[in-house]
Amino acid sequence: MNFTLTLPDDWHLHLRDGDLLQAVVPHSATHFGRAIIMPNLKPPVTTTVAALNYRELILKALPSNSKFNPLMTLCLTDTTSADEIKLASSPRFEFARFTLPVLSVCVMAGPSIQLTVIG
Repeated sequence: MNFTLTLPDDWHLHLRDGDLLQAVVPHSATHFGRAIIMPNLKPPVTTTVAALNYRELILKALPSNSKFNPLMTLCLTDTTSADEIKLASSPRFEFARFTLPVLSVCVMAGPSIQLTVIG
């Protein structure tokens, strides 16, 4: 028995902004249906509003016929509030979430937890 994944997910897509965003997003959208976005930005994406604004930039970089779905993440720091996490977890937003937190480093933010679950 054989099967083919016609439009797989990218579970860890690092994106930046500007020309690099414009170059990488269309290429990724050609090969993947959705991706967990790991923004490499200064300042890092630490709020739901910042993540949604960045998502809009990603969507604008897509070809007009693309159905690519960027699943956003937040960089959690020692100042991230519980209310911010609840807001990002709201069903009205498409954020990626892992069931277990993973230690990582947000660009230029120091030690943090990257909390990201496909839900």
